[in-house]
Amino acid sequence: MFCPDYCGLSCVNDDCPNIICETHPEYGFDPVSCAECLLRGGCDDCLYVHMPEMCSEEKKAKYKR
Repeated sequence: MFCPDYCGLSCVNDDCPNIICETHPEYGFDPVSCAECLLRGGCDDCLYVHMPEMCSEEKKAKYKR
């Protein structure tokens, strides 16, 4: 199960495969869902992991690998 509020480093630094699909169609990449993304690191690279107002310890425990 994946956290629906996940926002990882690849989501915001232009490494998102869907952004690459849009900006560089010549690469021939197919868009993927966020849940299928190979760059998704879970809590380990989520921007909200150290923001208790965005992600509580209870929520982390639920989604942590």
